[in-house]
Amino acid sequence: MRSVTGLIQARSATDNTVVGYVAENTGNANHFGITYDPTAAIVFTLSVDPTAAVSSQLDISATTTTYEATWPLMGGIDGVVNDSNDLHTGSDNFAYIQGTTHTDPGSPPASVSNSYPSPEDAESAIAPATNQWTPVPEITGDTSLTSSEKRSIRPALVHARRDLADLDEALAHIESVREQMLSKRDALKAYLDTCSGLLSPVGSMPQEILAEIFSYLKQNYYTRPAGSSTPIITTSVCDPALNEVVKLSHVCRQWRSAALHTHSLWDNIKAHVQGPMSVECVQAWLVRSGSCPLSVDIQCRTGSAPGTWNDILDVLLPHSHRWRHATIMLQEGSNLSRIRDRLPLLETLEVQVPTSHSEFSPQSAFEIAPMLRSVRVNGWIHRVGQLPWAQLTSFHASECSVQQSLILLQAMPDIVSFTGNVHDLPAESRLYSASSPPLRLAKLEHLDLGAMNSGPIQPRLFGSLDLPSLKTLAFRERYWAFLSAWTPSIIALIQQSSCDLTYLELTLGTMYSQESADDLVRACPRLEHLVLAHNPDHNASWGYSKVMEALTVLPSGATSYVTPRLRALEVDWARGFQLQAFADMIESRWKRGSRTYEESPVTRMDFISLRCVPNAADFEEEALARLKAFETEGLNLNINFIDAACR
Repeated sequence: MRSVTGLIQARSATDNTVVGYVAENTGNANHFGITYDPTAAIVFTLSVDPTAAVSSQLDISATTTTYEATWPLMGGIDGVVNDSNDLHTGSDNFAYIQGTTHTDPGSPPASVSNSYPSPEDAESAIAPATNQWTPVPEITGDTSLTSSEKRSIRPALVHARRDLADLDEALAHIESVREQMLSKRDALKAYLDTCSGLLSPVGSMPQEILAEIFSYLKQNYYTRPAGSSTPIITTSVCDPALNEVVKLSHVCRQWRSAALHTHSLWDNIKAHVQGPMSVECVQAWLVRSGSCPLSVDIQCRTGSAPGTWNDILDVLLPHSHRWRHATIMLQEGSNLSRIRDRLPLLETLEVQVPTSHSEFSPQSAFEIAPMLRSVRVNGWIHRVGQLPWAQLTSFHASECSVQQSLILLQAMPDIVSFTGNVHDLPAESRLYSASSPPLRLAKLEHLDLGAMNSGPIQPRLFGSLDLPSLKTLAFRERYWAFLSAWTPSIIALIQQSSCDLTYLELTLGTMYSQESADDLVRACPRLEHLVLAHNPDHNASWGYSKVMEALTVLPSGATSYVTPRLRALEVDWARGFQLQAFADMIESRWKRGSRTYEESPVTRMDFISLRCVPNAADFEEEALARLKAFETEGLNLNINFIDAACR
């Protein structure tokens, strides 16, 4: 026997050209591949009989592989998708050339130890690509090739193009399969979503329950602020892009049916000529509202087309018998006579009248409205016309004189809540007589006044009233230079009325006004909620120091306390605010008080709000820490820090 050592050269089966040498595959070390670099090829050793014409059943050893010790021989491994062990002509069966162990000469193919990895994760529809085409070493785009290198590269390019085409075809197949699977997944998901929705509890919910749930998304027509019975009228937005009810009707067929058949969801109609609500939209809302009582908001801005305004009125005025709440901006030339004596359900009314000096005839369209109880007038009060004054319980005037206020109050014997911004007219001041008996309003509980100028408003107005049921009082200075003292007038009102205030709100713009506020606080022994506000437009310094001193509970042994029932305090910060004194006052009432007035002479305050603080750095850290300590013990403490002036 003769031992032969060398390289195995690979040739093309089609044209017999040299394609390289058998080498270890760097992409998969267990497979053999092809290289054009002889120095990178595997060195094989075999023993042959030099006298034999043909050699067969040879052991060919791969001596330079990384796995020589485990799989020393070169052999053929059955392909993972072969249907038999027969590699006959025309068959798609194939064999991997790679490392194996020994089998007896002449034996059939057998399962022996080999270097091929487990095929269990292989995709049968995709043939393995194990060939590695290694370019000629050290060849770049500007390299000058020799004739031998050119002969080696040409067949490599042929095989590389063929393999590239095969890979492109395989990738296209994979992408096609992926798209089919994604399409099938989307269809299955849509089917599951549809069926799950049909089987969900919401899908089987009765329409009446859905309608009840939807009703919570509809805005209320008006709300009442804390401590006041005066309604703040607000109409829900009817813009289809913003209205929550419209959005609900776009979810599904069931929800749309429930929304469209629930008439009460569409009874708030906002018709602004320059807004998103067209005449057609108003008509649609009217149809959907059925016969429900309506809340309407009819406005026309200056410069709007009069034709559109009249079209809106032509649509809404015939339904005035359904109005429960109405907000109307009156226009010059508007004729509302069509609704006179056709307001059987109207309960609340807000009217905005022109304040220009042009001709405007007072409207008396609302004089007959048997259910009307609450009215708000924005603009000149004398232009609103006649109203059913005697039956009103709540009235708000954006501006009126002292004399007009007294005339209005005298016309409203059942009034419960009155709000007005009052100004003094010199002609009225000359007619005032302090000897006139005060006007007694037995049912008035809430009084909210804003003083708009520096005339003698307080003695003329407060001195003319007797309010035995008054519970809440708010007074606001809207003029920076008050020359008359208002505190004695309010104290006189409280004393002559023998009323027990539980809510007091003061918005005072000058230290002169603030320094006398403690006398008023002392005159309210049953006070439960105190608000000391500050008008930033006045730029006044802190002047409530005497109030803080009055509220501070003295050590044990005192026989009387100021506002012993006080539970809530709201204070606006101003320049010169004394945080230490503020903290001392809170601590005195917190430590010496109890949760109820019956348990101790002083009730423990449970809500403190310090508002409009420009910068946290202005606070003394020790005092701030004391306030935070009360919060951990259960005090509801709110400190509002802002960057700009409080507006």
